[in-house]
Amino acid sequence: MPRAIRVRTVDSITPEIDAFHHQVRQRAYELSRANGSYDPSDNWLRAERDLSWRPAVELRRKDDAFVVIAAIAGLEPDQVEIAVTPTDVLVQGDTAHLHTGDDGEVHLCEFHRGRLFRSVHFPQPIEPDLAKVELKNGLLRITAPLAAAGRTDGPAEKPRPARKKKS
Repeated sequence: MPRAIRVRTVDSITPEIDAFHHQVRQRAYELSRANGSYDPSDNWLRAERDLSWRPAVELRRKDDAFVVIAAIAGLEPDQVEIAVTPTDVLVQGDTAHLHTGDDGEVHLCEFHRGRLFRSVHFPQPIEPDLAKVELKNGLLRITAPLAAAGRTDGPAEKPRPARKKKS
């Protein structure tokens, strides 16, 4: 049986983003205490890198849908979770890239490991319940149709009958 990516329709991704920012803030504080550097932006960026990785993404509109493509090589479908709202998508996952003694001596490794955390904001509302997800060759593709008001394949509301002119 093929493994599927878990997709949830939610009202807001704000609680998850706030929780992540709290973790980053705590890690930035720990870094500032450990290294004596009180440069908030440097500590924040280092804390983000310590706690997560952000895959490269592309957002495009094709016909009456938005398509988000994210490079998440190394993750299996059951390691990825997607939360979709009418205005945002949040992609999360965990991956471990480990080296064993059998791998030989590693001189350079740029593979990501840890928590994937990436959000994308749509320029127009979408229909979150109709979002389709596919993971192929390390690329995650999320196709989300525009909400009725943004579609060009027909009127968003029913046409009103023409008024009769008074004679």
